[in-house]
Amino acid sequence: MITNSYTSLAAVYDLFMEDVPYDAMVEQLQAFWRREGYAVNTVLDAGCGTGAFIVPLAKAGFDTCGVDLSSEMLAMADHKAYAAGVSCLFIERDLRELNFAPQFDAVISFFDTLNYLLSLDDLNKVLQEIYQCLLPGGSFVFDMRTMHYYADVLGENLFRDEKNDCCLIWQNHFEKNCIYMDLDFFVSNGKGQYVRHQEEHIQRGYFLADVIALLQEVGFREVLLSEGLDMSWHEIGNGEADDQVISAMEKRERVFFACKK
Repeated sequence: MITNSYTSLAAVYDLFMEDVPYDAMVEQLQAFWRREGYAVNTVLDAGCGTGAFIVPLAKAGFDTCGVDLSSEMLAMADHKAYAAGVSCLFIERDLRELNFAPQFDAVISFFDTLNYLLSLDDLNKVLQEIYQCLLPGGSFVFDMRTMHYYADVLGENLFRDEKNDCCLIWQNHFEKNCIYMDLDFFVSNGKGQYVRHQEEHIQRGYFLADVIALLQEVGFREVLLSEGLDMSWHEIGNGEADDQVISAMEKRERVFFACKK
């Protein structure tokens, strides 16, 4: 039986993401806020998953809230916050219907969250919701996978990964700007048997110019692009140099955005 995204996978998600340098990225994010002069106390993680970003930020003293559509992922995040001895509000909600009053100094959204939005209309709705919940002068920092990543790296390829007593087989199909990912993973039940789980994930690639145009239409300003939180940031205006930056970024697998209300 194929289930919705991040149901069965939630229990082993952190296992397959264990090589991601979360602690370093959280430090890089805080350094970015300080460098850009953002006074950040309240943070919303839009698509917080298992809390890999929002829990460390809570430990660092920020007032935090995590939103996700997967109750299973939120349960993992809540357990992680409890184990860390921190308070973090977790809410199960569709990002297209956040309905928050302006109350956050910063919103973050990492690890392809916005690529799960399969139309420009849905992406526009989410950007409007995020803009609405930011306080004046607040920042929005997020990442997106590129069209190059979906078409050329994932493409029609099959991947296999093993972690401890779990094996993941990941088959991809790219069509009309979308990547269709069929995940089969086998988890040991501790009795010499493996339980098979299946999930289907669909993500969409967006051209960077389209994302930038939406950000500006919603009202965001000072749009910046980077290859990483700790890399050089390029401000996008309407100059000829912007086209060169955007063209270069399109060749990367992931691009980071930052903008201001």
